[in-house]
Amino acid sequence: MKRRRFNEKARQGKAVSVKGGQAPPDTNYTVLIPRTNKSCNEEKADQTSRTNKRLSSRQKKKLKAVIENKRKKEKRAAIINSLQSMSLSSSEMKLLHRSTDLSKNKLTAKELIERGSVDIPPLINNSFELIEENGCGPNIGNILINKPGGGGGGGVKRRKQRKRRRHLVEKRILEPRELKDSSSDVSSSEEEEESEETTSHHELMETEQEEGTISTDGHCASNESSCLLSSPDPPSSSLPSSSAPPISAPPPATPAVYVSVNRSGVVQSSRLSLPILSEEHSIIAAVKENPVVIICGETGSGKTTQVPQFLYESGHTLLGAESGKRSIIGITEPRRVAAVSMATRVGYEMDLPSSQVSYQIRYEGTVSQKTEIKFMTDGVLLKEIEKDFLLSNYSVLIIDEAHERSVYSDILIGLLSRIVPLRNKSERPLKLIIMSATLRVKDFTENHVLFPTPPPVVKVESRQFPVTVHFNRVTPLNYVLAAYRKVCKIHSSLPGGHILVFLTGRQEILQLVKKLEATFPSSSLRPPGTREEEEEEYKDLCLENRDKLGERERRKDSYVNLDDYPILSEDVLANDSSCSDHSDSDSNEEAEFISVSNSNQPLVVLPLYSTLEPEEQAKVFGSDVMAVSSRVCIVATNVAETSITIPNVKYVVDTGKVKRKYYDSVTGVSTLKVDWVSKASANQRAGRAGRTEPGHCYRLYSSAVFQNNFIEFSEPDVTQQPVDGLVLQMKAMNIIKVINFPFPTPPSKEALKAAEDLLVHLGAIDSERLAITSVGRTMASLPVSPSFAKMISLSHQNGCLPYMVILVSALSVREIFQNEIDKKWTIKGEGRLLGDLMVLLGAVQGYERALNRNEYCKMRGLRIKAMDEIRKLRRQLTNTINGISGKGDLSLDPNLALPTSEQVKVLRQLVLAGSPNKVARKIDTSRMNVEEKKKYHYGYECQLTDSPVYLPSSSSLCLSSPLPQFVVFQELHETTRLYMRNVSVIEAEWLPWLLPARCVFSDPLEDPLPTFNTSSGRVYCHMKYSFGSWQLGVQSFPYPTDSLERYKWFAVFLLKGEVAPGFSQFTDSLLTPPITMVKSWAKLHKRTQVLLSSLVENEVSSRQELMNIWKTDPKYLLSHLAMWLPQRLHSSLSEKWSSIVNSTLE
Repeated sequence: MKRRRFNEKARQGKAVSVKGGQAPPDTNYTVLIPRTNKSCNEEKADQTSRTNKRLSSRQKKKLKAVIENKRKKEKRAAIINSLQSMSLSSSEMKLLHRSTDLSKNKLTAKELIERGSVDIPPLINNSFELIEENGCGPNIGNILINKPGGGGGGGVKRRKQRKRRRHLVEKRILEPRELKDSSSDVSSSEEEEESEETTSHHELMETEQEEGTISTDGHCASNESSCLLSSPDPPSSSLPSSSAPPISAPPPATPAVYVSVNRSGVVQSSRLSLPILSEEHSIIAAVKENPVVIICGETGSGKTTQVPQFLYESGHTLLGAESGKRSIIGITEPRRVAAVSMATRVGYEMDLPSSQVSYQIRYEGTVSQKTEIKFMTDGVLLKEIEKDFLLSNYSVLIIDEAHERSVYSDILIGLLSRIVPLRNKSERPLKLIIMSATLRVKDFTENHVLFPTPPPVVKVESRQFPVTVHFNRVTPLNYVLAAYRKVCKIHSSLPGGHILVFLTGRQEILQLVKKLEATFPSSSLRPPGTREEEEEEYKDLCLENRDKLGERERRKDSYVNLDDYPILSEDVLANDSSCSDHSDSDSNEEAEFISVSNSNQPLVVLPLYSTLEPEEQAKVFGSDVMAVSSRVCIVATNVAETSITIPNVKYVVDTGKVKRKYYDSVTGVSTLKVDWVSKASANQRAGRAGRTEPGHCYRLYSSAVFQNNFIEFSEPDVTQQPVDGLVLQMKAMNIIKVINFPFPTPPSKEALKAAEDLLVHLGAIDSERLAITSVGRTMASLPVSPSFAKMISLSHQNGCLPYMVILVSALSVREIFQNEIDKKWTIKGEGRLLGDLMVLLGAVQGYERALNRNEYCKMRGLRIKAMDEIRKLRRQLTNTINGISGKGDLSLDPNLALPTSEQVKVLRQLVLAGSPNKVARKIDTSRMNVEEKKKYHYGYECQLTDSPVYLPSSSSLCLSSPLPQFVVFQELHETTRLYMRNVSVIEAEWLPWLLPARCVFSDPLEDPLPTFNTSSGRVYCHMKYSFGSWQLGVQSFPYPTDSLERYKWFAVFLLKGEVAPGFSQFTDSLLTPPITMVKSWAKLHKRTQVLLSSLVENEVSSRQELMNIWKTDPKYLLSHLAMWLPQRLHSSLSEKWSSIVNSTLE
């Protein structure tokens, strides 16, 4: 590198040009040589070269930043000057109230103005006039009026922040900063000032946007408590020297709509305590700006009851009012009870009748022409989509409790994801809101097939108090015993507060309730006789479970296998000391706990599960529980996680277990297993303790088990249930390729393939295009599974329809019997072959005829709730069938007689036709030893699984001797073994006739020879057949239609006179024996080829087909048959031909 010299520029000795050509004298007498002046053109060229010098990218960025900062300064100056012209005084600012203040005072700003208690200053009036002139917002009614209870504060911290931001707004408006003139040069100090002012400006804008003063697009925020907008003509004196670009007037905003609702003071005060109210404006804004919105809020936040009211007040029911019919806000609930109760609650809060806030469930409803808010189940809306795909009557649809991920909710979300874009292209768009407590949001936001544009998520803060979670050090094997000990310890040593215990099922709940009631004094809440009845029921359960327990379960150190879970008896609960509560660090504490548990402190113990009678369920939420002075312990299943809110619960005992039903889509086997809950469900259970005060959750498992063995979210129902009914409903909507449907969580391809195969066998869809058939559309219109719908569609023969409606109704309701008691009392006469279905038929008919139905159900061990459900479903099926047939002759006959032997036979065949994949054959034990014979005495083989299936001991068919060889069942249930449920007897020879698609036939046998069936008029042959892999023997069947031999054999029987009896008089005179038609040398005779060609050409292989041609052409086959007779008999055949044809047609 060249070394630079000192003062290099001075040493160059360049002459300095001086005007006039001479330099002034210097004290150093330095001689300066004057340089020659450049011409004007050269100077211009130098300037041009300097001007055109190329800037680097860094210089360009700096220049662009300078220009951008200048523009921002000019724009900010215009905004601040416009705000200054509209600044408000302190007295005027007091008129601008927040929504929370208005709601607490129960008076809106409009009411204050109308009453004359507030004067409007002229400045505000002028401001509003300016707003209206610019098309920037509505009048004062829309600016200041807020809905009662809307937009409340969110705590002390949030109120302080809003107050600080409001002070910043007032300071910026009333004391605007002076703007400096911009200069061409930007110094470092100016850049610092620019950055500071920009930050302050952004802070101001963010504050104004959050407080509702200025919207991001320059529009007035009509639903907030103030309105400050820029003036279109800011004063020119305050602008910089370089005039700012003109501010374009914003487009006219849509006027805000507010529907007044008259609420009582009690309702209004209770609404103000709900967390959802603080998010009212954000929810309404999100719904207005987006077609799909997701709302996540904990149970108890008020989203189910308040969101429909927000939408109603914001005018979503007024869409389409010009046509004379308002739009409907629809809310879907997964349970019928929730739909009815929520409709009642919302109607009460809004002070509207049931004709406006209505519900529609499977069996009943209050929907009318005036309905504006409609609660319904998922299935009801799915049926409406079949009739009106665009759902033109609705403006907003809310899918509530989406976290449960039921089959119907998933298909609804998939359908609505396509309906919403179609509706948005019209003048009446449709909004979709998905609400959930614990939702796997990524299934919706990251599913671009479902929603190409991810929907926004509005999270609602819950009013949750802090909950302390306690884990066990070691996970106990016997969690029922661990729960009992934990409840005893809580009740004996901890302060007051209700206890909520989570178990898996009814039997476990009854055991724990019994044990706690025996330990602590009972309460007056329980009616007389209830405890004695439960004691007897509990003893029956213990005896039943003790019989089921083997030696492994009776050991003192019992082990509970989750795959084979037995219910422990009372003796085991009392004597089992191996599973202590390891969360306690001291063994002395355990001993003290056992001794204290025998105290006399009262404890009210209440069960809660889905099949519990409504009166017993109501005790958990009744006023008696709220007013009771003693502690209440509620022992519940997972129904208490999210669907309901139990008051005053402070302690939660979580076993971490749930009884979950697993379904194998390939084998059709359903398994009810006790398994770990998901982490989301565990957190929901813990949240039950923090509703009214700080609480505690005691988890009876270790933190390591929670982290390693618990899944994040439960699997959706669509992956755990058969989807044949779902596929049929989608086929009815003309969705051919179900695999391409946008499911939130799609079912497996194997499940969809198995469902389509079953529907093909049922005749609901064709085997080629997989499109729905006419039979399938009839089946889809019935509110039952496709198998049951097939049974009903075929049951019009022999008067079997009333019996089949009863059977299908009973089979569709689960857990009819409370206990596994003796159910053979209904078996009479020929009905024993109908098996367990005859038990159901007799139970329903006995219930209908009983004078005292409660006593009847108690005597027979029936659940009253289940029997009422059967009666409602039976009525619905009856009305649907009458509507399809148009006859209306089917009714609910309580005096329906028992079916005859012929009707029992037809019913068995109908059940087989509707259950093509549920046939079982008795295991052959003839070559087994004694132990194996005993093991497989009740064993059957089924083609769904390689494992043997067994006839349960509770089945009425166990009394049969010998046991039936072939049976058909409705469900496979796995416990310690695979057991069949609802079993009936069938005959092996029915299989090829009723289920030909599942049978394999051999070629027609030569011995014995084919025969002609005179009753059916068809040719029959003998073939070997098998049902799946079972070889079932030889049987006579109609000749296969795809064989040419059937025409030959039909010609043989035609020549013999069996097809047309009148031709038998010419049989002895035939020139060639009829059997020649099937011989290998038949082609040598012209007469055989002529007759065969005619039959094949006209496709005549049965008597009915021949008669159809004779009706239009009576001379058909006259010349062909004459070739088989001598010439002398031709005239006789011609004379008698008409009588031969007429006798056959008759």
